[in-house]
Amino acid sequence: MRGRDYLTVGFWNIEKHNVLPEDGQAVFENQMLRRTSFVMRSIERWFSRSQFDVLILAEVAQRRTGGEDFARTLATRLSRSFGLRRCNMQGAFHWFPGNGDRVSPCNYIAIWNDGLPELTGLANRVEFYWEPDWVRPMIILQGGTLVVGGLHAKSARRDLARQEILESCTYLYQNYRQRAVLIGDMNIPYDEFPPATERELQRWGWGRTPPGLPATFQSRGVRYGSSVLDYMWHNGGVTVSRADPPIKPYDGWDENDHAPIQYDAIWNMDGYDKADEMDWDEEMA
Repeated sequence: MRGRDYLTVGFWNIEKHNVLPEDGQAVFENQMLRRTSFVMRSIERWFSRSQFDVLILAEVAQRRTGGEDFARTLATRLSRSFGLRRCNMQGAFHWFPGNGDRVSPCNYIAIWNDGLPELTGLANRVEFYWEPDWVRPMIILQGGTLVVGGLHAKSARRDLARQEILESCTYLYQNYRQRAVLIGDMNIPYDEFPPATERELQRWGWGRTPPGLPATFQSRGVRYGSSVLDYMWHNGGVTVSRADPPIKPYDGWDENDHAPIQYDAIWNMDGYDKADEMDWDEEMA
């Protein structure tokens, strides 16, 4: 059963494409608004097909309360009835201080199904963790049956990204002994992750699963090309981490240079009934 035996967790680096139009302003008036519309509509289609339980959006801008407005608007548009089960989606903008203690240019939005007992009141169980040399923190959502960490690791220095991932997993292990996952933009290509660090993480009980896409990042220029930068780690409390790409193939690189990812974090396969749930939803909708 959803929540009791597994949760579906999603992540998307939305590249600051969360600025909603002001009164009297056309949605497609400029490039930024066009890309915001692309992100919003893509998430709606994604949710209608596979219904995530927790979604973390990274690289969220706050311009003119844009982060708060986008979170509220998106959650409202996702809240709907599927069959006989109510999806009460809630959204919250979570910012952290940047230079001069002002709102950082890259923050997080969390969206979750507050109708699940295991996620009810999640807005009050959010924590940030970061070390002094980090650029951005890890966001931690403390669900009743699964702790979800979200990370947008350092991009310019692979060695720092590696350290952030290691310290994030270690922190989750030391402070949340229950099952946990770490999902995000790791900024280290999946097939180039340092073997020594992976072995160290395995000693802490952590493993990872590829996202099921040939690439999750594609540069608009020729400098970086494409690679799998976004994926999920899980500790030993999660017995199966099943990749379920929400948009496959993803062809929106010109609008947003990261693809969304999604996983089913499963700890009891006997209760994993997602396919039956979605079939029931489609029949009853």
